[in-house]
Amino acid sequence: MIDIKSLKEALDAVVAPKSRKVTELKTIVFDVATGTRVREATSDADGYWVGAPYVFYDNDSKEFFLVYRWRDPDKRGYESVIAKSSDGINFTDVKSITKEDLGFTSIERGSLIRDPNTGKFKYYICGDDGTGWDIYKLDDVDDPTQLDPTTKTKVLARGASGAWDDVYVKDPCVYFINGIYFMLYAGVNGNEQTGLAVSGDGVTWKKYTNNPIIQNGSGWDAGVAKGTTIVIHQGVWCIYYTGLPTCTATSPEQAQGLAVWNPLLDTPIKISEDAPLFGTGTKYLDILIVEDTIYCYYELLNADGSEDLLVKTIKLEEI
Repeated sequence: MIDIKSLKEALDAVVAPKSRKVTELKTIVFDVATGTRVREATSDADGYWVGAPYVFYDNDSKEFFLVYRWRDPDKRGYESVIAKSSDGINFTDVKSITKEDLGFTSIERGSLIRDPNTGKFKYYICGDDGTGWDIYKLDDVDDPTQLDPTTKTKVLARGASGAWDDVYVKDPCVYFINGIYFMLYAGVNGNEQTGLAVSGDGVTWKKYTNNPIIQNGSGWDAGVAKGTTIVIHQGVWCIYYTGLPTCTATSPEQAQGLAVWNPLLDTPIKISEDAPLFGTGTKYLDILIVEDTIYCYYELLNADGSEDLLVKTIKLEEI
């Protein structure tokens, strides 16, 4: 029988993928209130959100590429933006894609990654076509500013009737690990859980046989258990996930959990089964490690119900 407490204490070194230098550090936990605001909601009121971040660091250009979305109560998720930065904190918008461009009623999290073989950028976005959410991809481009929303193709669809993800699939988080593309995604049938899909080319995807890989618990993550980022150490995946006690879009109880996984096993093991690891009031955590710095991007709930996009930087020596 696995001693979860001992396993948690053993997580004394992790490393993030996404073309990053291998670096040792302890499990990443920080005070979310001390982050720096990258973008602020357009109104200080409930339902006005900016965030759902995904960040990619391009080793060739030494630039950070951030994908984030804007939302309000009336238009829902209405714009996906790609921004770039030289320091990972101060970003300049370079590309905007609206829900109208894509023909959707709402859009949410997107991912941008550079194909190490072709050098081209791949962009993924989830959209609601009026019947529910699926995940789409635009044609590859040499530069993100060239992305064409008219080239969208559905690459991951809702499951068959009765499946754990038959209501919707959304919020793709895409990685290239050891020559294979991996996608974390959220699936819903009653509650929200984490699925995994794999691909050899980033176009044709196959859902993992043992989905959902992170299931709902019985307490703080009984309604939502959505994986949002992966860090890896010596073949062990550390998957940080957002949890909620009910399947509700916004709540002061949303927080971050952790599950660890050796892909030789069927599914990950939750470290935060009884309580969240950290991050009350946060969701969509993404972790990036560049040289001697950890960059943690997340959406933070304000007292007025709005949500802002923040980044917390941590030196490796501080972990």
